Amino acid sequence: MRCRGVIGWTAGVLAAALVGCDRGPELAEVEGTLTLNGKPLEKVRVEFHPAGEGPRATAVTDANGKYVLLSDDRGRPGAVVGPNKVVLRDVSMYPDRPLTRDELNTDFGHGKPIRIKLEYGDPGKTPLTETVNSGAKNTIDIRLK
Repeated sequence: MRCRGVIGWTAGVLAAALVGCDRGPELAEVEGTLTLNGKPLEKVRVEFHPAGEGPRATAVTDANGKYVLLSDDRGRPGAVVGPNKVVLRDVSMYPDRPLTRDELNTDFGHGKPIRIKLEYGDPGKTPLTETVNSGAKNTIDIRLK
């Protein structure tokens, strides 16, 4: 009887350990600054889409153009290690709060010119790529002209 209890306890510990091992793809911390013609861009959503499998990582730039990526995988800091497509979306025309259902199709720009090229906002068309390196914090500054 005692042996059965030990075997059951050991099996339970092993199962719990195996569940904890599924941490997903390797991530590394990424931060940087986004500039246009040398000037920081505020309120731009920066997205890193991995070339292979794995979650996207996102951030919104602050007043100094600075961003720090968080993955869509439980909000873990960083982006998937390896090559990533970089997507940029100008969110400066949106309010600093969640949109209501009625506002989803509202033109918040009111004819305001877009600050960055539209192709940067499409993962299939963006020419921007960056490689995230393993083992250290990555500083990836994105300079647009």
